[in-house]
Amino acid sequence: MKDVIIVGAGLMGSALAHQCARLGLDTMLIEAGSAGGAGATAHSRGIVRVYDPHPELMSWAVRGVREWSNWTLPGPSPFVACGLYYCVRQANREASLAALSGHDHAQYPIHVLPASSPALPPELRHLVEAGGIVLHEPLAGYVDTRLAARLFVQSAKEHGAQVLEGSTVLRVGADRESAQVMLAHATLRARRVVLAAGAATPSLAQVPGMYCRSIPLSSVRSPAKAVPAHCIIDEVSGGYIRPDGSEFLFAGGALQHDAASHQQLFFDLPGAGARNAELAQHLTGTQAMQLLDTRPGYDGYTPDFLPHIGPSPDDQRIVLATGFSGRGAKYIPAVAVELARQLAAKSPAGVPA
Repeated sequence: MKDVIIVGAGLMGSALAHQCARLGLDTMLIEAGSAGGAGATAHSRGIVRVYDPHPELMSWAVRGVREWSNWTLPGPSPFVACGLYYCVRQANREASLAALSGHDHAQYPIHVLPASSPALPPELRHLVEAGGIVLHEPLAGYVDTRLAARLFVQSAKEHGAQVLEGSTVLRVGADRESAQVMLAHATLRARRVVLAAGAATPSLAQVPGMYCRSIPLSSVRSPAKAVPAHCIIDEVSGGYIRPDGSEFLFAGGALQHDAASHQQLFFDLPGAGARNAELAQHLTGTQAMQLLDTRPGYDGYTPDFLPHIGPSPDDQRIVLATGFSGRGAKYIPAVAVELARQLAAKSPAGVPA
């Protein structure tokens, strides 16, 4: 019998498998497709930053940025520290300043820039509302979630974990002795089963309040190779961009749709692509942008954007690690560290903020 079986090899499941195996737990990771190749991980472009309007998520982001910045696994680092400008609307100015209290320090500076600040790039000034501010995180950046998932899986294997790719979990359950994972022709047992299957998790266990939301993301080209070197998030327009070299960027912020499951989501990819391209033009201050394509991304969401981390309502032996609400890339490695420690201590009671 395994110590832990993890269902789902997206960023959360793969990071957790790495941490559990590193702590000496007899670990198995099961993925219906390939590691990092489905769900939110497949489409995410992983902007990593500290500031978040939600204080608990901001606390997690502090720890998450530290994990990404101190990446030590062999191979190329999946994290690129390109910097980020976060444009805060005037109505949220005071709340953002209060949230930043205690988070701006020498190891991770966060600069508060009014529109008149000489430190604010001129091409961003049109994004600042009267009375609004821009938060500059020079050490923020983005992560290649697919590469990170594969590197986590490789590390888990090197620490003795077993990884089953291409195996679909049909059901999970538990009795007085163990938790069970049912495959097509066999049942596997473990002391704990962790469901890290993203938006698909509710098909295997109760996840209170969780639903699915579309995240249409577009690839956009700058023929003039004038893509900003940094990420930009704008509260007023709802748009965001992430660079991919000087010629290409990823843009998001188009209308999202909700559904009970990802199979039921509605995607207007042409409309979303047009809107994302418009946002890319707005955020970069240039009209010379060419839409390339739009991806039907999605994630499992919760009403308060906080993830479900801890025992399932179904049984204490079934643990949830899901509901990252489109914001998980920046802090999932920190959650994995804490949850693995709890699993090793045999007390996954929910990860504290």
